[in-house]
Amino acid sequence: MPSSDEETGPNGTAFLAPVYSIRIQAASSSIGGETRVECDSHADTSVVGKEALIIHDYGQPVSVYSYDKEDGCKEYRTVSAAVAYDHPQTGQVYMLVINQAIEIPHLEHHLLCPMQCRLNGIKISELPKFLAEDPDESTHSLQVVDPLDDSTLQTNC
Repeated sequence: MPSSDEETGPNGTAFLAPVYSIRIQAASSSIGGETRVECDSHADTSVVGKEALIIHDYGQPVSVYSYDKEDGCKEYRTVSAAVAYDHPQTGQVYMLVINQAIEIPHLEHHLLCPMQCRLNGIKISELPKFLAEDPDESTHSLQVVDPLDDSTLQTNC
């Protein structure tokens, strides 16, 4: 049951305070140590693996075809999920919420779709630092603006 400061959405889903994050390098998991979160520029949808905390099931499974035709077609859930990220310099823990992702429960890591991130206001620089003519802090990084204080959380990919 949502508290008085939360709103309720369709199907009784509680809308909580906004969560902003992160670095797409590694996300901590209290279950199995460390889980990788990687950008996948070939994907059209983000994917969460076995260490993600599922926070909403959309009830709309999707058919997924592997890059390997021998794998055939498999059906997976469409979910919103959260993974924790421990900032390496500050120790601050951030929660990365990945909305409308495909859950592949046996996958050891998570894949972020850069297009999906960009459509939701996250700046992504996928250019590796060694290929940049004049690399700086924004090279090979994600940048998320915190609307509460307009600061930018920036971290290397």
